[in-house]
Amino acid sequence: MMNCIQSTVCFLPAPEGGRASLPVGTGYAPHIVIPEEGRYLAVRFIDIPQDIQPGQAFSVTLQLMYPDVDYSALKKGVLFEIREGRRAVGTGVVDVTGASLDDSCI
Repeated sequence: MMNCIQSTVCFLPAPEGGRASLPVGTGYAPHIVIPEEGRYLAVRFIDIPQDIQPGQAFSVTLQLMYPDVDYSALKKGVLFEIREGRRAVGTGVVDVTGASLDDSCI
């Protein structure tokens, strides 16, 4: 079972539907959606940098929140949207999954 994935993400600027202020640190818990599948998958961002700007890509670890949910579609190279409800606030791509990561992210 995967506990975390490493991803490159980018938050949209506010005029493009993004957040007015960006989250920082640990605890931001949106959903990610793989457009082809449409399923909402709960994640928690681990350690968002303080100095990111809207439109800037950055690397982050995402904790997969629920052990009974099937996160197997999150494979290296898969693109996803970051959503707050129905609103897309960012995008991302899976860089590293499962055994390649230290399970200490939880």
